[in-house]
Amino acid sequence: MPDAIIELDLSTPWEPPGPSPSRPRRVHQRWFALVAVALLTAGVLVADVPSRGFGPVFTVDGPVLSLNAAEGRIVLSRSSGAGQQIEALSLRDGRPLWSVPSEGNHNQYLAIMTDRVIGLVTEPGISDQSSTFTVLDVTTGEQLWQRKQVGGFGQAGGRIIVEDLTGVVDGPTGVFNGAEDGAVNPPAEQRDQRFLALDERTGATVWQVDAPKGSLIAFSWSAPFSLARMTELSPTGLLQIRDLDTGAVIAAHQLDWSGTLSSYRTGTSFSDTVGAAGEQVVIFKAGDRGADVYDRGSGRLLWHWQGRMLFDGPLACAQELYCVQDQDGMYTVDARTGRTVWRVAGYNTILRVESGVIALTRWNRTDNLNISGVATVDMRTGQVLRKLDNWSVMLGRLTDRVVAWKLLGDRSAVLGAVNPRTGEVTVFGKARDWNGRPDCVQSGDDLACVVTGRLSVWKLP
Repeated sequence: MPDAIIELDLSTPWEPPGPSPSRPRRVHQRWFALVAVALLTAGVLVADVPSRGFGPVFTVDGPVLSLNAAEGRIVLSRSSGAGQQIEALSLRDGRPLWSVPSEGNHNQYLAIMTDRVIGLVTEPGISDQSSTFTVLDVTTGEQLWQRKQVGGFGQAGGRIIVEDLTGVVDGPTGVFNGAEDGAVNPPAEQRDQRFLALDERTGATVWQVDAPKGSLIAFSWSAPFSLARMTELSPTGLLQIRDLDTGAVIAAHQLDWSGTLSSYRTGTSFSDTVGAAGEQVVIFKAGDRGADVYDRGSGRLLWHWQGRMLFDGPLACAQELYCVQDQDGMYTVDARTGRTVWRVAGYNTILRVESGVIALTRWNRTDNLNISGVATVDMRTGQVLRKLDNWSVMLGRLTDRVVAWKLLGDRSAVLGAVNPRTGEVTVFGKARDWNGRPDCVQSGDDLACVVTGRLSVWKLP
């Protein structure tokens, strides 16, 4: 197989070539105008225009605290001389659209953004146990509604789904997150749960689901903060699948199990409803070690996974495979038998699964800033097809691209899009003052990244 990796000679400072005048453009692709961003107020917001085609389309000096993007807009939470602000810019040319003062503090971040609203989450302080969710109009920045004492946030079909924590002292159950390492699976918090679907424009309750003490509600995701499925598992082993539009039960399955739950999962965003893995339920029993895998249709126990750490696997990553990620690497398990199929050392975090190839990176639990290297692996055999050990991966709300960067000697970096099927890197930009790990969000062909508080917006190839 010919080498498909575009590597760079770093013996001298890298300068990107000029763009080819004959390069074809896709008719549906939106192109940035390379113009300066006007001042918002008295020099609060300034954009830089690159002198070369491989520079960012525009930049915003920080400190930018959080960001989100959708439907041709980018929304920032940033500090300025006037205090913390929420600001919206056009992704096309960086033009300021609106700016409003923020009610929050540095614990507030931009979580959900649709074509109609922006959802901001203010995390609890020392004396509080629950979060506050604030919704703004995406076109004006006007506050539409606010709800306190909620936790766990997702959106589906014009609704925001939250857990109602009114009167709860110890905070959310953690069904949106895993647990820390330990000897055995701890019991889930024993209390009633209530989930609400709220109209994204008005905050009115569209439906409500109550789960009694001992039962757990869990979600699977189609994209960051976008929900794909809602399920409820009772301590008697009754699994109910609920409609996200109405909250109603649309299917029910009785599993050959009863007891105290720690956690469970049904499918993932990689493989939610297809193949053997999509038809199974993984249950972490309280007081047990590892997990049991059940067939959803017949309810019978298929096999047991004896894991070393809580909730680390198995994770459905293909129609017939589970992936298990640990400190040392990743291995796959046959969904029907629990038999180990293949192992890859050194790469332990899934980036993307596409066309029979899985793209992996490595993450160090003790230093979450150390996320580097990319490997593409054949899902059938475990053969490593390509390695990009000198590249680091951009994490954040990236919907359909694997984007990586490589440091140069002058504190700048080159940016590239990785094809997970071939391992090919297409370089699309060069960034200056690239210190630390970027926080990025993608909207269509637009990529926005914050590094040490400074925002840069790029066009993806």
